[in-house]
Amino acid sequence: MTLPIIHIGYPKTGTTWFQNHFYPKIVNYRYLSRPLVFKHLIEPDIFSYDPSISIKELEITGDNIVICEELLLGGIDIGYGNGSYIKEMALRLKQTFPNGRVVIFIRNQVDTIASWYYQYLRTGGSYSAKKYLFRENMYNLFYKEYDLFSFKILEYDKIIDLYTSIFGLENVHVYLYEDFLHQKESFIKDFLIRYGFETTDSSNLEYFKKPNKRYRVIILYFARLVNYFTNKNHVFKRYFFHIPYLFELSLRVFENLNKFWIFGSRSSNRVILGREIISFINNYYKDSNKRLLENYNIERIMHYNYPV
Repeated sequence: MTLPIIHIGYPKTGTTWFQNHFYPKIVNYRYLSRPLVFKHLIEPDIFSYDPSISIKELEITGDNIVICEELLLGGIDIGYGNGSYIKEMALRLKQTFPNGRVVIFIRNQVDTIASWYYQYLRTGGSYSAKKYLFRENMYNLFYKEYDLFSFKILEYDKIIDLYTSIFGLENVHVYLYEDFLHQKESFIKDFLIRYGFETTDSSNLEYFKKPNKRYRVIILYFARLVNYFTNKNHVFKRYFFHIPYLFELSLRVFENLNKFWIFGSRSSNRVILGREIISFINNYYKDSNKRLLENYNIERIMHYNYPV
């Protein structure tokens, strides 16, 4: 018997590849597209959401359903708040897919935060890493920080605790992004077998490739500078005035210039975040990751230098 598969992220763990190149090719499951998930699970407010309506609108008549949506966990586009958003989404998933099996991909927190902040810069952000990550003092009233970045969102043990309490330990499956990245073919082969996924031709799968090589150091500097002259694509940024089409033009220019070594090496985590912030991240997540080892036996985090 097939059971619903609920792949909830995290952001920047290959979910776009799963959405575009993997789940749509599975023939014995019906993949629910992101617009459908947004419309019927994420967007309704707490007074409008009705699981019976979602079940009807999504035509959930059997168990062979799969969804993949990283924003069910929040992340770069939806803040942690006080955890209420994440819990609400988990409860909605349980009400809509009571027999669901939850798939969570986690990633070394230093790499994840560097990737999120790099994405913020690449898509129009202008705050420094320190201001983007440590914004709890930006406003006097706590609720104004509700949708801003919080380190709590990457305390994996607490997220796994939440989902196991709702779906049961046996129905929450945790994977390391690093295993997926470095062992592509064997990882996907095992993934297909574990969930009984069937494809018309598994040899036709386009294996994951890490997208978008980071900007070189000098280009990253100019990208942030340009972002001060465009109101794209973030509310939480500073800009002096908006120059129409500058952002779109700069993306094309920077992508072309990024091919040339003269603009420096690719931006490393240390370049993007700085040594002080990386040290903070390593200290912040030690206890959380130790609980991953103690409570869930996810020992391979040691292999990939997760903070412990």
